[in-house]
Formats: sequence, C-alpha cells, structure tokens
Amino acid sequence: MGEREDIISLSVPLEEEYETVIRLTVSGIAAQMGYTYKSIEDIKNSISEVYRQSLLKVKEEDWIFSAMFHVKLSALIAELVVKNKTKSIDCDEYDVNEFFSLEHVKSLMDSVNILKHDDSMKVVIKKLLYNSKEKKIEQESSAL
Repeated sequence: MGEREDIISLSVPLEEEYETVIRLTVSGIAAQMGYTYKSIEDIKNSISEVYRQSLLKVKEEDWIFSAMFHVKLSALIAELVVKNKTKSIDCDEYDVNEFFSLEHVKSLMDSVNILKHDDSMKVVIKKLLYNSKEKKIEQESSAL
C-alpha cells in the first residue's frame, strides 16, 4: 500500500494581490506538516517566485494560477499551473525555462520539474520533510 496523500487545490486570478493568498495557504499547510521555519520560507519563496515570474511574462487578462498541493508523510509537492481561462494558448511560443526563471527555485527545493501542455505550463516543486539532519544524511547515504 502506498503512502497516504491528501490533496489541497487552489485557483486564483493571475493578479498581484492574490500572491499573498497562495503564500498563506502553503505556509499553513507546511506548518501543519511540521516543516521548520527555514523550510517553510523556502517553499513560500519558491512559489512566490513562480507566481511573480508568471505575472511578469503574462501581460493579458484572464490568466489563472492554480496550485495543487500534494501532502504526504515524507514531502510536500506543489503543482503550479499557469493557464488562460478564456482562450486556448500556444505554449510553443513560450520557452518555459525562460518563462519561469527557476534558478532560484532550484536552489531552495529538492526537485523542480517543468512541463508544457497544450494549453498550460506547469512547474512541479518538491520539498522533502526531514525530522532531523541525521535523517537527511541517512537518506542521502542510503541513496548512494
């Protein structure tokens, strides 16, 4: 049997004033899971970076930002999707690596993946949950 997983979803208009809603939501989820203050800041900053980069690149109205948080015992995985809600878009016109500028996010998270769909762009970020530094070292050494 697989690891238990709860899913929490949130969609907001891609507008500046909604960034705080996303940050507060993920902060509450991560705190409930037992992440350290530093890890919570890393997660919030990563999601904010994706949100802000999306705002900078998209100049039109009618875009939405969806976040689906996968809450597991060992990790928090956030699927962040940018999509136009009224018309189909040609994602091939966007270089997703350039669109999101993810170097900062990659330095804060345990994994970052970018996916391009027919009508949306998705960033999947993952932050592992460690109870102690020893557990992290133990997991890293067992992976070798």
